[in-house]
Amino acid sequence: MNLLFVVLIALSSLASALSQIDILNDFYNSTGGDFWYVKTGWKTATNPCDYFGVQCDYNGRIVGIFLQCNNLSGTIPSSFGFLAQIEAFDFSSNQIYDSLPQTLINMKSLYAIGMKENKLNGSFPNHLAENHELEYIHLDFNKITGTIQQSFSKLKKLKVLTVTNNQLNGQFPQSLFELKNLQMIMLGGNQLEGQIPSRLHQLRQLEVLDISRNSFSGPLPNEFGYMSKLTELCIFGNNFEESVPSSLSDAPLLAVLDVLFLLHLAFQHKQKHLILVQTRFMIHCHKL
Repeated sequence: MNLLFVVLIALSSLASALSQIDILNDFYNSTGGDFWYVKTGWKTATNPCDYFGVQCDYNGRIVGIFLQCNNLSGTIPSSFGFLAQIEAFDFSSNQIYDSLPQTLINMKSLYAIGMKENKLNGSFPNHLAENHELEYIHLDFNKITGTIQQSFSKLKKLKVLTVTNNQLNGQFPQSLFELKNLQMIMLGGNQLEGQIPSRLHQLRQLEVLDISRNSFSGPLPNEFGYMSKLTELCIFGNNFEESVPSSLSDAPLLAVLDVLFLLHLAFQHKQKHLILVQTRFMIHCHKL
């Protein structure tokens, strides 16, 4: 029997005996709660809905926890995954390390995860593919390694995936081509390589694509120009061939593009409107 399956069964039995307060206390202790900047209600209030950062529904079930920039330091305990009604959590800009627990798959209503600017390490959390309601995943500025596996294609509702400035490797994730609702893909600042597949144009809802600061090579797909909703494209810091697809000048909404490619396009295709957004691009791109 699969070891992970056995472990999850055992943890499920434990979860049935845990109250929401038990789980929150476990989370508090595991993330250095005594040193949080704000901890109103935690370990003092009798109703967890009165805890700072906790949101509940009308039945008193916890549906959201938001503790950004609050000096959390430590790991997310396995018990956290048994707050089964949670729809969103955001612990961005803290000092949470290790990896996201496998037990998060119990959060069947989870649609948003915010974990950017922490110290997460280990492999990319491909187990999130079991959270079929996910629409937003933000994991930027961590130390996550490995690859985004094919199982991620299960997330049919996913709209935003941001994993910039990590240590992902391998090629452009093929699983993303199955996610037709994607509006934003941000993979900049990793260790990805190979060519960019022409299949990208299948993502007809895609508005923002950042693949900058990797080791991609080869030609840029001519299909970029067929992405009718693409507004921002960041591709600098790779090993692409110097030629620019002529179709890019026909992308109807494209407004933000690398400065070097921007100038090339402007002179090659006389796209004056691209020169006008040069300053906007530099401001946008330097925040990545």
